[in-house]
Amino acid sequence: MRTISRKAIFGFTLLACAVAVTVYLWRSASFMGLGFPLDDAWIHQTYARNLAMRGEWAFIPGEISTGSTSPLWTLLLSIGYLIDLPATAYSFGLGLLTLIATVWVLGSSLRDMPPLLKLGIMVLLAFEWHVVWAAVSGMETLLQGLHLLLILFCLERGWNPVAIGALAGAGIWIRPDALIAALPIAWWILTEQTTVQRQIEACGFGFSGFYPLRCTLFGDELAHGWRTVAQHVLRQAG
Repeated sequence: MRTISRKAIFGFTLLACAVAVTVYLWRSASFMGLGFPLDDAWIHQTYARNLAMRGEWAFIPGEISTGSTSPLWTLLLSIGYLIDLPATAYSFGLGLLTLIATVWVLGSSLRDMPPLLKLGIMVLLAFEWHVVWAAVSGMETLLQGLHLLLILFCLERGWNPVAIGALAGAGIWIRPDALIAALPIAWWILTEQTTVQRQIEACGFGFSGFYPLRCTLFGDELAHGWRTVAQHVLRQAG
């Protein structure tokens, strides 16, 4: 079977993601104009602007608050304001990079698959419209997906438990519900051949430092985040 070099696969990945995002934005612009689909994205932008311009974690200037449930995404967005780039263009570019990373991590996890088949799956993911929408939505949705995919990748490769715990803890900076990563980690702990207690201690050590630090810097909005998710689910069910 014909093989494809790693560089060629990476090139196809860049091209597929760029084309997918470009086509999506072009079609969006022709219908409704460029922008963000939900108010959450604009909330992040407001926090990012105030952080960059005033050094405040605030929605209303001068009033410190915890309305942004994704500190990491807000911090990344604030860079665009610091270097004076258009907010939407910078956010779209950030989403494109996240899409490229997501597709690449998926491809890296398919190491035993024939190169052509692996490339086909990567291109399909790059053009899947829900994924592309998440990439250019101005929100942290795809970044959280990348975070979970990275954890699964690290578990499959048998990374050090402390590193996996630290990666899981970093998810708290993306969204409160990134705690869902605890489920595959728990399964990995229970099915590993090494001592379960040692694995739990190592993962716990890696995870422990991130949540208190986030609470110290940005306030404890974990409960607020869960309430928001629960209210959304109840609205959908009702």
